[in-house]
Amino acid sequence: MAETNLSKEDIRNLLTEAMAAAVNLPRAMNPMEKKQYEEEIKREKRRAILSVELGKAEAEKRYRQQTGCTHSRLSTAAGARAGQPAPRGQGEWTTGGQVHGYDTIGLVCLRCSTSWQFKATPQEIEFANQVGLLGFAPPPIERCINKADFEKPVAPDPAKLEKVAV
Repeated sequence: MAETNLSKEDIRNLLTEAMAAAVNLPRAMNPMEKKQYEEEIKREKRRAILSVELGKAEAEKRYRQQTGCTHSRLSTAAGARAGQPAPRGQGEWTTGGQVHGYDTIGLVCLRCSTSWQFKATPQEIEFANQVGLLGFAPPPIERCINKADFEKPVAPDPAKLEKVAV
């Protein structure tokens, strides 16, 4: 057997280089692993597309619900029809809410859960503190802080869905 004159440092360097080379080698997938990997990628793409579609359906449902609700009901004077939806702006408002901080009011329709967040005037704050906000008329959308909640949902672009799924 031939004798070599390698120091401990030389051996350590050789082992370090060999381990680094072994770790950095690209490992080819066998056919089963490749098939499983491709199936997982397809599953993730389908899941991403489905989540976008579900989000779109939920946003459309919320939009239909808030635009279809009149936010008002017939008063008890209507007799047998009392409590049924009234034409928009007629009857009693089905809203309730509270004052947040010093100048913001949160108002919610008790039928469809539409919420309005808006900057209140001093008179509105005083009214809310004295009488309460049950049956308070909703503000115009222009006054709302949460205007984006009242915009019609936009359908996602199919080309962008492919990019999301990658």
